[in-house]
Amino acid sequence: MAAGQKDQSKGKIDSRYVPASMEGLVIGEDLEKADAYGNTADPDKIANPDNLTYSEDMNTLFIGEDSDMHTNNFVWAYNVKTKKLSRILSVPVGAEATGLRAVENIENSRYLLSNYQHPGEKLGKKDITAVDKEALEKAMRDSIGIQETGGVGYVSGLPSNEGPQHKKQ
Repeated sequence: MAAGQKDQSKGKIDSRYVPASMEGLVIGEDLEKADAYGNTADPDKIANPDNLTYSEDMNTLFIGEDSDMHTNNFVWAYNVKTKKLSRILSVPVGAEATGLRAVENIENSRYLLSNYQHPGEKLGKKDITAVDKEALEKAMRDSIGIQETGGVGYVSGLPSNEGPQHKKQ
């Protein structure tokens, strides 16, 4: 953010909160060819971030994926101070990880609320060889349905910058 920026017509923008530069904090990586699980992006790195929430208490940006590049989309935690990216949640095949909300302090506990939608989307187009794809489709159809349901839940036990271990001496 910077003051002294101009709009497209070269007129001065009267604010010091104008974006002046940008850089990626977290970057994924495409695979040369799909792996045995049908991933076309490295599953140890982010792909197609879509839904975000930030916890100042945890110094953490939570990122939900909506990607055809990962067979199972993930929710990631990116600590903005340590720059560490951690995969913390996987949603069903084809589903979008959405509805993120960081809850910072309920009775000294931290949670991440999350949900998923449209499980099984585009499953038929995935080149999956690591498991029996037909059995996977049947199991999904029988348990949660394909493109028929969603799910809501939470992740608990998240660290914070408060509490006894973080008190200043």
